[in-house]
Amino acid sequence: MEFGRVRRALVWAGAAALVAGTTGVLGATGAGATATASKPAIENPAAKDVTATTAKLTAKVNPNGAKTSISVACTGGSYAWTANGLAAGGTASTVTASLTSLTAETDYSCTLTAENSAGATKSADVAFTTLESTEPGPEVTAPTVGDTTATDVTDTTATLSAPVNPGGGATTLGVTCTGGTYKWTATGPASGNTTALASADLTELKPGTQYTCGLTATNSAGTTETSSPAVFTTTGAGEPEPTPTVTPSPTPDPTPAPDAGVPTVGPTAAAGVTSDSATLTGSVTPNGAATAATASCTGGAWTAGGAFAGSGTAPVTVSVPLTGLSAGTKYVCAIQATNSAGTTTSNGPVSFVTNGAAKPPTASSAISITAKTFKAKKGKSKTYTVATFTDRADLPAANYKVTITWGDGTTSTGKVVRTGKGTYKVTGKHKYTKAGKKTTKVTVSKSGTAAVTSKGRATAA
Repeated sequence: MEFGRVRRALVWAGAAALVAGTTGVLGATGAGATATASKPAIENPAAKDVTATTAKLTAKVNPNGAKTSISVACTGGSYAWTANGLAAGGTASTVTASLTSLTAETDYSCTLTAENSAGATKSADVAFTTLESTEPGPEVTAPTVGDTTATDVTDTTATLSAPVNPGGGATTLGVTCTGGTYKWTATGPASGNTTALASADLTELKPGTQYTCGLTATNSAGTTETSSPAVFTTTGAGEPEPTPTVTPSPTPDPTPAPDAGVPTVGPTAAAGVTSDSATLTGSVTPNGAATAATASCTGGAWTAGGAFAGSGTAPVTVSVPLTGLSAGTKYVCAIQATNSAGTTTSNGPVSFVTNGAAKPPTASSAISITAKTFKAKKGKSKTYTVATFTDRADLPAANYKVTITWGDGTTSTGKVVRTGKGTYKVTGKHKYTKAGKKTTKVTVSKSGTAAVTSKGRATAA
């Protein structure tokens, strides 16, 4: 009986101690044996170890009593991320999220989010700029353009098409016409070495007018005009030609025409920015040759239209429409002008952010990737086909970003080649310095989706 009274006294003494505020179960303090979890706390977010394609985000995170997960959201360009969570507790720890598949020479703004059963906390924005890529690019040759044909001709519109091979480099399309006024927008292969049909839609043509039009293609190796332009006449009645009054005049001495020069392009400005479109404006001087203008952008998906600047020697203000932009995304764009003497890009690009909230990356079931097993020659730099993948979206090869981990501690950017409708292969150039079996990893991503990865094997001998 005496032992029972002593035992009950000890139990009541322990309960009183907990009520008085001593530490209870799971490290909780205050009234009761356990503490209620609260939202995580995040301090000191920062970026470190930034390269051309990778970076690390760090922060001090306190789980505040509940198991906590870490996620990452970035704007500026393509990316993929991995991060570990934190077990329940009340002590701040340093967490690290690894970013991969970044775009070289790109401004990024990223946030870390810590979430537990009590809610989510977002860090302050962390801004950084990726470095210039040290990977040698593929050999680029001037693009080739086949015969241009005209279809769907009406009073004021027509469609031009021609086979174009980008020559291995990022390629933009242009249109050159004689006969009357016009505007154009063009789509076609952005890069690679596969010939594909490119097209351009002409608008604001003059009715009943004969036009001679051809597609042009420009990359870093030069500009190529169509091998045979299309000649067509718009439907409808043209404007009556006034009867000229002939005034005899002395025959002037022939003066040779001045040589045409590459266009001059002033700084680019942006107007009418919405969640998916904008208009670029700038001053273009044709310098004596028929000059077409379009645009080049970094930051996300985009499609550029075009404008004709004429062939004079005085500056002309042009407007280039952009469509297909991503909401809440930062773009850096410049106007490009092309004539028979070459291509000039504005040395004063414009930076702007589209309206709306950026869509977070989502897993893309449309991309299915299979890494290859291949044999490599030790000590010899060679180009290997390391993977194939499919995507129902059937986008141009330039829309995909690829990272190859070679299994020997090195990583490089892969090249995507479109092999058919929605089918692609990934190649990369590498030199193994040691013999043996290597486990490779190929990661493919596109704007607005999470990366997809597959592991392969290489045997170096």
